[in-house]
Amino acid sequence: GKKQQSIVRLKLDTSYLKQILSNHSEYNEIFVLINENGELVYSNHPELLGSSSRIEEAMSTRRRQKNNYETVKIQNEAYILVTADNPNTSLQLFCFTPLSYIDSQFGDIQTHIIFSGVMIWLCAVIILYMLLRLLTAPLKTLAEKMKETGDGDFETSLHADGSLEVAELSNSFNSMVSRIDHLIKRTYIAELSEKNAQLTALEAQINPHFLYNTLQAISTEALVNDQHQIHKMITSLASNLRYTIKDGDLVTLKREMQYVTNYIFLQKMRREDTLVFTKDIAPPTEEFLVPKISIHTLVENSIIHGADKETGQIHIHVSVEHKHDKIIIRVRDNGCGISKERLREIRQSFTDRKSDHNRNSIGLANLYIRLRLLYNEPGIMQINSEEGSYTEIILTLPATKENPHV
Repeated sequence: GKKQQSIVRLKLDTSYLKQILSNHSEYNEIFVLINENGELVYSNHPELLGSSSRIEEAMSTRRRQKNNYETVKIQNEAYILVTADNPNTSLQLFCFTPLSYIDSQFGDIQTHIIFSGVMIWLCAVIILYMLLRLLTAPLKTLAEKMKETGDGDFETSLHADGSLEVAELSNSFNSMVSRIDHLIKRTYIAELSEKNAQLTALEAQINPHFLYNTLQAISTEALVNDQHQIHKMITSLASNLRYTIKDGDLVTLKREMQYVTNYIFLQKMRREDTLVFTKDIAPPTEEFLVPKISIHTLVENSIIHGADKETGQIHIHVSVEHKHDKIIIRVRDNGCGISKERLREIRQSFTDRKSDHNRNSIGLANLYIRLRLLYNEPGIMQINSEEGSYTEIILTLPATKENPHV
């Protein structure tokens, strides 16, 4: 009956459209909205793309370029095509950005990059020049002070200022000059006390002989009183003492091993059954010359540093073999071994030919220096170890029966 039944109010949400308009209001971009049926819903440029037929005509020129972007042509002008789907509204967005605008943007960016690069280069040159001036001024002063020192002025000093490196260099220079001055004064004092040093050296030679003779007398007294074990201990100690004060730097392997045997005997008297010593010496090698107290140093190092920390037990094995023109001496123990970091430090001290001031390797470092001075051959001493398992030191010496230094 044409009577009003209800009032329907529809509210259209245009926020999505407004957002798109605000995002594409510049640069002459064209965007259109197509619904799920392929019908044109909206176009911000109806003169160019105001109908479905015009859109289809533009899409017919769609091409994919090498850089994986797509272009279309609208009225003979190239546009970059970007599409997006909105699942909430079932709308598809087509955005056409003029290629000429993209090219102009790339040109502006390139110009900006070149300008920025030139400015950065100029700033770097200026800063570098200022830094060089700042650094060279203290260095010039240092060069003048060094010239004064070269002319014989060892009381000069340099004020440490400038950068940290220059200050450290200045401190090192002052320390060097002070050390040189101190050494010169010590040289004068050493020359004045030369006679006293000679007398002291003579006393040092007399005292071991007196001690050796005293030990021999005690040994005889022990034998007279049937103290055979004490007699053997004193005899071994006296023999080793005599060995250290006689002969030269090189001795036969037989004499060196006798010294080691006496040393092991004395150690067993103190350590009882915790020390096991075995040896495998090829008889032809006993007459070859080796550095005095060299094998003893390795054995002593194993006893002092390789023994188990709790039980004190250790097994040391010494082997000697003859290969070509070399004798190979191996001293191996089953002790606590050496960590990789510590082993690296010891090997480095061998390479640098100096002691690393650690008591665990002073004897080894000194022995290595002795070997290099005597033979001057690389690889003369090697050390291998595994922490908690073993340590093995290998000496590779020339097989000679004549002292080359005599």
